[in-house]
Amino acid sequence: MKKLSFSIAFVLTLSLILSNTAVQAQNVFYVEASTNYVLPSDYSPIPVGGDTIKIVSGRTETLKFKGFEGNANSPIVFINDGGQVHINTTAWGALSFENCKYIKLSGKGDPNVHYGFKLQGGTSGLSFLEYSSDCEVEFVEIEGLESTFFGIYAKKDFGGNPPIPYPVFNNLSIHDTYIHNLAEGMYIGETISPGMEFKHLRVYNNVVVNTLRESVQIANSIDDVEIYNNFFLNSGIEDMVTQNNGLQIGTNTIANAYNNIIINSTGFGVIVLGNGDITLKNNFIQHSDGIFIDDRFAVLPISPIRIEENFLGEVDNAQVIENLNEFNDLFILNNNYSPDSLFFKNSVESLGILEVENNQLSTIADFEYSLENGIFQNSSTNPTAYQTMGPQTGLSHVFNQTPELQNIEDILITHSESLTIPLHASVSDFDILHFEGRNLLPFMQLNEISSGEAELVLNPLAEHVGVYKIGILVYDESHKAYARQIVQVSVMNPDNHAPELNFDTELSMEAASKFQLDITASDTDMDEINYTISSLPSFAKIVTDETQTLLDLQPKPTDEGQYVLEITADDGYGSPAVRSLNLNVNAIILSDGRIIYRVNFGGPELEAEPINWEADIASAPVYGTTHFLRTGSWSWNGTNTTSAPNNLFGPFRYDVSGGTEMQFEFPLSTSGRYEVKLFFAERSTEVNANTTGTFNVFLENLKVLNDFNIYQNTAYEANEQSFEVIVEDEILNLDFQQFENNAKLNGVEIVYLGEILENTAPEIQTIAPIVINENEGMVIPIVILDDNFEACNSINVSSTDFPSFLSIIQNTEGDYFLNLQPGFDDAGIYNNASLTVSDGCLDSNFPLSITVINTNRLPSFETIDAIELQAGNNLILDIFANDPDGDLLFLSSINAPDFVQFTDLSNGQGELQLNPNLNDAGNYSFELMATDANSEENSISIQVNISPAPETERIILSKSMITDLVDGGSRFSPKYLVNEQYRDPFLNQRARSRSWVPSRYTSGGPFSVLIDLGTEYYIDFAMLHDMRKTDDLHISIGTPDNWTEIACYTTSSFRRWREVNLGRTSRYVLLTMYNTVYAQINEIALYGYAINPTEKTRIADENITGFPSFTIYPNPAQDYLKIKNKTANQIIEVLSTSGKV
Repeated sequence: MKKLSFSIAFVLTLSLILSNTAVQAQNVFYVEASTNYVLPSDYSPIPVGGDTIKIVSGRTETLKFKGFEGNANSPIVFINDGGQVHINTTAWGALSFENCKYIKLSGKGDPNVHYGFKLQGGTSGLSFLEYSSDCEVEFVEIEGLESTFFGIYAKKDFGGNPPIPYPVFNNLSIHDTYIHNLAEGMYIGETISPGMEFKHLRVYNNVVVNTLRESVQIANSIDDVEIYNNFFLNSGIEDMVTQNNGLQIGTNTIANAYNNIIINSTGFGVIVLGNGDITLKNNFIQHSDGIFIDDRFAVLPISPIRIEENFLGEVDNAQVIENLNEFNDLFILNNNYSPDSLFFKNSVESLGILEVENNQLSTIADFEYSLENGIFQNSSTNPTAYQTMGPQTGLSHVFNQTPELQNIEDILITHSESLTIPLHASVSDFDILHFEGRNLLPFMQLNEISSGEAELVLNPLAEHVGVYKIGILVYDESHKAYARQIVQVSVMNPDNHAPELNFDTELSMEAASKFQLDITASDTDMDEINYTISSLPSFAKIVTDETQTLLDLQPKPTDEGQYVLEITADDGYGSPAVRSLNLNVNAIILSDGRIIYRVNFGGPELEAEPINWEADIASAPVYGTTHFLRTGSWSWNGTNTTSAPNNLFGPFRYDVSGGTEMQFEFPLSTSGRYEVKLFFAERSTEVNANTTGTFNVFLENLKVLNDFNIYQNTAYEANEQSFEVIVEDEILNLDFQQFENNAKLNGVEIVYLGEILENTAPEIQTIAPIVINENEGMVIPIVILDDNFEACNSINVSSTDFPSFLSIIQNTEGDYFLNLQPGFDDAGIYNNASLTVSDGCLDSNFPLSITVINTNRLPSFETIDAIELQAGNNLILDIFANDPDGDLLFLSSINAPDFVQFTDLSNGQGELQLNPNLNDAGNYSFELMATDANSEENSISIQVNISPAPETERIILSKSMITDLVDGGSRFSPKYLVNEQYRDPFLNQRARSRSWVPSRYTSGGPFSVLIDLGTEYYIDFAMLHDMRKTDDLHISIGTPDNWTEIACYTTSSFRRWREVNLGRTSRYVLLTMYNTVYAQINEIALYGYAINPTEKTRIADENITGFPSFTIYPNPAQDYLKIKNKTANQIIEVLSTSGKV
C-alpha cells in the first residue's frame, strides 16, 4: 500500500464540535482513491485525537479503517470532502471501522450536502467491528443493495461465551442518519447474552425507512441507553415471525425510549426483552401489533418497566399491550390507544408490582409529516403532543453516569435491639443522588441525609423475628439512573438453635445416571432454611418442596471424576450448618441400549427413566456451538406416537433464515456406535403463515435428512427420526442446514449401541444347484450376511457371465433376488455364472450352478372360429398347425360327423370339407388333433352349427335368364324351356310349347344352354317335362369357366314330368347335349331356395300365353307393383323369385 509522503505543517482554524466539546483541529489527512484498507501507520505522523481524515467525494469502492484511536476529549474525525462520498460496492461492507476508538464519522464536510456519505455495501453499510469503542456517526445515508442486510452494524459475536471481564463498547452515538431499503436498520449488540456490553448508547434524530426486519434492535446494552426522536417507517416488510418489529429492546438491556415515531410495523411497534429500567414514553406508534413485553436474560432486581404517555393508534391485534414478563415491576400509565380492544393482557403471574392505570381509548390523529431525500419535517398542524416527536434540528446528546452504591452487608440483629446502618453512594458526574427503599417493614426506617448519604435504622420487636429481603436503591436526579442492592435482614431470637445436617458424606454413582440425595437439615426452631452449595458442578442442583430438600445429581457421560461439595444450611441467624459431600462419579458402564443423553430443547426438565430430559431454557443452547433461538409453549397436546413425552413437542430451538445455522456437539465417554433420535413437531403459527422450514440434517458430517419438512412429513403430529451413527472422536456432531425458512428441533435422545466393529466382507448364503425347466420362472432370494459396518454398509450385488435368462432384481425394501426366466431355446448346463456382493469396502464372489432341462412344447392350431353353415351348403377350410420346436406334425380329426371330411396335407396343413345335407341340421363338436414327433398331442375343438335349410320352393325362371351357347343359335330356342313356368308339375299340368332343339344335326356338339338364376340358390331338384326322344341331357353347375356335372337324365317318356335330384348350390345351371339333339324337353322347373334372397320382385313374363292381356309395371319392381287393364274375374298371384306368393 502506498503511503502518503507529505506531512501537514499547518494548523486549521476550523473548530469542530465533537461530542458537544470544542476541539481545535490539528493535522488533516486524505485517503487515497486506490486504497481499500487503511492503517494509522499509512500516515506520517500517525493520526491522533483532534486530527481529521478526509474522504474525497469521487470515491466508490469499499473502505476499512483499522486501529485508529483518538482520545476521550478529541476524537479523530473522518469526514467527506468536495461533496457526497458515494460508496457502492458488493464487498461485505461499504465503510468499516475495526478496533477503532475515539473516532467520529461526520457527513458535514460540504454545507451543500445534507448527508455527506451515501453507503451501499454487499452485507453492511457502516460497521463498527471487533473491539471498537467510543464512536460517533452523523449525517450519513445508507441505502441497501439487493443483498444488504445491515444498515449500521456494531457488535462482536461471542456466542454467549465472552471473555471475562466482558468486553465493553463505550459511548456509541448514532444520530442524523438516513437508512432505507435493507434488512436490519441498526443492529447493535449481539443478540445472545452474555456478550460484549454497550454502555452509554445514544440513538436519535435518525430516519429508518423500509426494512425487511426491525428498524433498530439493540442487545446487551446495560448502562445509560437512550433512543429518542427517531422516525421509523415500514418495518418488518418481510413479515418474518419474531423479526418483524419496529424497535426491539433486546436481551440484557435497559433503555429510555422517548419521542419516537414508529409507523407501519407488520409485527409489534416495540418489543421489550430487556432486564428492567426500561421506559417507553411519549412515543407515537401506529399500524402495528402494539407492544410486547417479555424477559430473556438475568433480570435486574426491583427494576421497573414503564410504558407511559404513548399514542398507540390502529393497533392490529387482539390486545394493545401483552406481557410475558413475570419478574419486573410494570407501570403502564396514561397511554392513549385505538381502536377499541383489550388494552392490556397479562399472560403470566406477575411477581413484581403491576400498575395499569388511566389508559384512554381515544381517537389517535394521524401524524402529519414530510419526508424528502431522507429529511424529516414535522408538520406544524400536528397536535401539540406530537411537536416534540421525531427528528429535531439541532438536537444533541450528553452521556450520563450511573450511580454506584457502596456494598451493604447482610444484616443480623437480635430482636428488641436497635441498629443504624450507614449507606453511601457516589457518581462520577457529581449529579445529585437520592435513596429509595423497597419492601421495608415498619421497624425499618430509611433516612436520606444528603446527596449520596443515608442511613437505615432498625428497631425490631419480638414479633419481628424472621428473615427479610429488602431493596436499597439510589438514583441520580437528572436521569433517574438506578443502582440497587438486595439486602437480607435477619431478626433473631437470642435462644435460636442452629440447624444440623446429617446426610452421608460419601456417595458414588455412575455417569449418565440420576440420583437424589436428601440433604434436609433439622432445626429445633423450625426456622426456614436456606441451602447453598459451594463448588456445585453443572450437573447438580437443589430441589426443594414443602417437606424436604434434595440434591439432584445427573452427571453427563463426560462428568466422570471426584467432587467435593460443601453444603450449607442457614436459618439466617448467624450459625449455619456446613457439611461436606465427597461425590465420586464413576465411568459410565456402557451396554447396548444405554441412554446417554436426553434434551428438551427450549423447554424445562422432564421427568423420565432412566434419565430425565435435560432442560434447555437459557439463552445459550445446551450443547450448541452456534447461536440460535428458542421459543414455544412448555405444554403440548397433539397426536404423539413417538417414544418421547408430549410436553417435549411444545418448546423448540430454531435458527434464523439468513443467520447462523444450528450446530451441536455432544461429548461422549467413548467412541462407538450410537443411535440418535431426533424429535420434531410443527405449529399452526408457521403453517398458517406459510413459513414452515425445509432443511437438511447431518450426523457426523453425513446427511441423514434431505429437504426435510416437518409439516409435509407428519402434519401436526409428533415426528421421530432415528439414525445409527459411528462416532470415532468421542464427540457426536449434529448440524442443521437451512433450505427454506427456519430449521427447528424439539428434542434429541442419544443411545449407545456398542463398540465399533471391524468390517468383514459380506457373504451370500449358499445357493443350492439350480435345476429348472425351459419356459419356467423362478425367483430365488439372495440372502446376504453382513456386519453392517458403518461407512461400509452400502450393499451391492453384481453378476458375472450371466446367461441372458438370468438377472438380479431388487425390491423396494432393498432385498436382492435371482430371477430365472429360461426360454425354450435355453436348455443346457451353465457353470460359469457367479455373484459378487460388496459392502462398498470389501467383496466376495460366489459361483452358481444352473441346469435348464429341455421341455417339449406342444403343437398348436391357428384359431378356428365356430363354423356357421346352412344345411345343403358346403364349405372348405384350410387348417394350419405349428410346432414351436419345429417337429413334423400329423393332423387328424376325432369324432367328426359324416358330412365332414378332413385331409392331412402334411407338415401342419390340412383341409376341412363340410357338405351337410338338408337333414344334417344341428350343433356338432369334434376335434382336430396335432401330433408331434415326440407323440405329444394337442387338439383344438371345432364347433359347427348347421342351420336348417329354408323350405324348398319353386324357383321361377324367365326367358331373360336363358343364354343360348350353341354356335349360330339353336334350331328351336332354349327359351321354350321356361315359357310355361305357370305349369305345376305336381298337378301334372303338361307343357305344350316346343322343345329345345339345338340343331338339325347331331354333329357339331356339344350343345349347351346357360341358365343364370341371378343369385346363388340351393337347387334341391329339377322337374323336366320329357318329350320322349331318347338320349342324355347333362346337368352341370359352377361358373361359366368352371363346370361340374351333377346329373345326367335320359329322356324316355312322352309328355311326362320327371324329377332329377341335384342337391347343389349354384347361381348357374348348364344343360348340355353331347353329340345328340334328341334329349328333348320343352319345360324345366327348378326347386330350392335362395342363399341370399333378393328383396326385389321381378315379373316372370309380361306376355303370358293364353291369358287376356294386361300391363304390369314397373319391371323390375321393388317398393310397389302396378297392374293395368285387369278384368274383374282375373286372379293374379305375385310370386318372389323363390316361388313364394
